[in-house]
Amino acid sequence: MRKILFWGLCVLTIGLVSAQETKELKAGDSGLLASVSSSSNSIGGVYHLTDSLVVVPEVGFGTWNNAITVNTGASKKDYPGYWFTLAVAGYYELNPFKNLYFDIGPQFYLYNRPDYKSDNSDDEMHLSYWSLNANVSPKLMLTNNFAAYSVFGIGYSSSESKNSTLGSSYVATGLHLLNAELGIIYYLR
Repeated sequence: MRKILFWGLCVLTIGLVSAQETKELKAGDSGLLASVSSSSNSIGGVYHLTDSLVVVPEVGFGTWNNAITVNTGASKKDYPGYWFTLAVAGYYELNPFKNLYFDIGPQFYLYNRPDYKSDNSDDEMHLSYWSLNANVSPKLMLTNNFAAYSVFGIGYSSSESKNSTLGSSYVATGLHLLNAELGIIYYLR
């Protein structure tokens, strides 16, 4: 987390010092984005509905391997698999300085690790999660086409987890801080 924040501040500082004057973002501008955080990596798009309203759909994916120690006999079970995320955000965009924008608004986020069934057994593991977030996203235009951005926020979430090996199942809800996300946007203009 500290490394992501450090490198994000470095990009912001370098960008503020060296950024050239760029064209203002306006209605109809669109782009492709890629981002990383400590919990998710994603790709997506950006579309400016008006000069100040922006839609940002994203999809994330990856692999995971959870090794679980079962209480009976202390044996380990590996649960390899994959996960995916879907998110869509609607932002109001402020432009206080020439190259610096602030996107503020809600984001709906879904996370799912599909059921995994261990070979030759009935062991099963599943996790699903949804979140409604309030985000702030500073965005620095580095050139007419490239922007660096970050996303911070707070959200309300609900998750459901099932594990037949441990005999557990639970649902949890509550407020949480989002993991900081860093990304880059390439505007198609």
